[in-house]
Amino acid sequence: MFYQTEISSKVERKDLMRLSRKFKLTNFNIESMEENVEFTCNEANIDCHQKYNQQALAQPPCCLTALTGMMLALTHEFKKNKLDLCLHCGQVLATIKMPGGQLPWDTDVDMPSDARMWEEVKKLVVPTLRTKYRLKVDTSIKPNELRVGAAVLHHKKTGLKTDNYAKPIDLTFCGHQVLKGRTQTKVNLGGWWVPGPDNPGQYGRHYGDEYLKHVPHVTSSKTAYGATQPRFPRCSGTPSHACLEQFQTDGNIQFRKDKMKLYTLF
Repeated sequence: MFYQTEISSKVERKDLMRLSRKFKLTNFNIESMEENVEFTCNEANIDCHQKYNQQALAQPPCCLTALTGMMLALTHEFKKNKLDLCLHCGQVLATIKMPGGQLPWDTDVDMPSDARMWEEVKKLVVPTLRTKYRLKVDTSIKPNELRVGAAVLHHKKTGLKTDNYAKPIDLTFCGHQVLKGRTQTKVNLGGWWVPGPDNPGQYGRHYGDEYLKHVPHVTSSKTAYGATQPRFPRCSGTPSHACLEQFQTDGNIQFRKDKMKLYTLF
């Protein structure tokens, strides 16, 4: 959330710490300061957990930053070891609806990989994620007809997670163009270009006619075009300024950190 008001005296970063902790604010845009002020989750005493999603609250920006960091760690290690993976599920909708941004209500990232590479992932990627990035990595999930294995990354201080399922390539929506000798499709999530579905727009339409609405995709996928207007669930938690129900379901300016720059286009 962003707030702006007239301030008569010069404000320094340390002066905003108490305000940040009291109201769970992480970003301040003050004209008298040369740069915008941003606090980490630890500095603002913010815990990232599932209650935000369950209570229809927007995730604090610092929590989304942790989510992006896990995604980048996984992507980097796969690329370094010449292994393939791609973005799937709800985060693909983020790349379609707000390129460069994140879904404010999301709590995980899904990035499946080719099942044929699972043994290499366990040998080359998983140990590095544990030692270099200090992530908790669970590989004990039992195989089934949809996957031969899985590595679930847990961010220790926030509880957020990233799922890497080793799936047969015919059950994924990515990698097929690469097999034909074409360049892999990339999408922009959290300001970073990462591997995505071969056709992101086509993939997004699997979530229903209203997939461009800014509501959790489970709601969107159950709403037929022209039916009842999709809306965010009623808010049941605090802080109140993070309640999603106060926001319009169309457009993306209200959810972007660069919204002040976007307004200058009009």
